[in-house]
Amino acid sequence: MKNVSSIKEFSDLLTNESILLAYFGTDSCSVCHATKPKVDILMKKFPDVLTCYCPADHVPELSGQYLIFTVPAVIIFHMGREIFRSARFIDLVEVEKRLKEMSENNENVFEKSKKQ
Repeated sequence: MKNVSSIKEFSDLLTNESILLAYFGTDSCSVCHATKPKVDILMKKFPDVLTCYCPADHVPELSGQYLIFTVPAVIIFHMGREIFRSARFIDLVEVEKRLKEMSENNENVFEKSKKQ
């Protein structure tokens, strides 16, 4: 999981990655500390998806920009657009389902462009 230290760095990731999972948490949140390793394990199934950690207490302007009112929070972006959000009680089964759908769609788009 890549640590994000500024809005500019996060913006660059959004621009350069087709699928991005952003995990927002704080140092003082015990639920964040318990959930983050579970997200890390899940993301091993999706090596093509970049995962980043956005420390809400160290980069509060990023949390404000993305309307993070509680942590932990997970946002999945596709082509720079938010397509899924879960906060406080993160449903990892739903996160996995969404990532599978997006990964399959990306592969299909890639396959079609190779044929043309």
